[in-house]
Amino acid sequence: MRWIILVFLVAGIARILTVIVSPNDYVMSSAPILDPSEYLALAHNLKVQHTLSFGEPHRWGQNGDINATGPFIPGAPRAPLYPAFIALLWWGSGIPTRCVIAAQIILGATTAGLAFLTALRPFGKRTAIIAGLMCALAPLTCFITASIMSETLFTFLLTLGVYLWGQNRLTLAGVAFGFGALARAVLFPFVVVLALIAVSSRSRRIEYGRIALSALLVIAPWTVRNLIVTGTFVPIASQGWGSNLYFATIDVPYGSGNPWSIYGSDKTLRAIVRGSPTESEAESAMVRTSLERIRANPLVTCPQFPFT
Repeated sequence: MRWIILVFLVAGIARILTVIVSPNDYVMSSAPILDPSEYLALAHNLKVQHTLSFGEPHRWGQNGDINATGPFIPGAPRAPLYPAFIALLWWGSGIPTRCVIAAQIILGATTAGLAFLTALRPFGKRTAIIAGLMCALAPLTCFITASIMSETLFTFLLTLGVYLWGQNRLTLAGVAFGFGALARAVLFPFVVVLALIAVSSRSRRIEYGRIALSALLVIAPWTVRNLIVTGTFVPIASQGWGSNLYFATIDVPYGSGNPWSIYGSDKTLRAIVRGSPTESEAESAMVRTSLERIRANPLVTCPQFPFT
């Protein structure tokens, strides 16, 4: 217990110090950063308008606006759990930056404690201490805690799911993975793969099946909601799949620094963004263009190959 407390305290102190030296005034400035501004806009509209929507037609790459005008048409631009998390902490009229970051400090410290517990039984105390302290002091995890980004909540849920799986609490592990997918849709393919393994394999079928079924039962209500309000099959979120696939077809030379300058200079990308009135249409256009590039030159542009 004292080692768990130590890891938790080290993680908490590291994150508090990171917050102190990394002011987050950008979320309230005249030039907000894209991802935090979108999360805040969705959270505000979820709190005030009771729907996940940007309000006005939202173009791909456009900053979110908490003062956007309607119509507030329900959509699924991003995974819903993090905007809901912010909305629950939005108690006053101002942006709840401090409340969100305080909650994320607790989640980040708890994640380090879970990393310790996950490693303890299979690998022993020494390895568990190393794992916990590495998680507690990892620079990027500390930095992201001080940001209005979904990674801290997602990492907590993912680590919780892995810990519960190691404790053979399979249903609860699946529930954690399901909520993790609702925090960041990138976890959804993992759940689908688990389900496919459970169906096609005889070994550990019950184990994988219970985890996958529990996760899918958590995700399913949101998928049904998306089908009803958008008229299309969107398991979790419409944003991110097309753009990430498209970016993977762009060659970024090793050592070139921030890849966004290279992505932004891509003429086809700029044409897609200019010609798409909404981000959903831009994402669909990016998927089509990516598949065309891969079919035309699969050995060079296929994102599966490490040399792209």
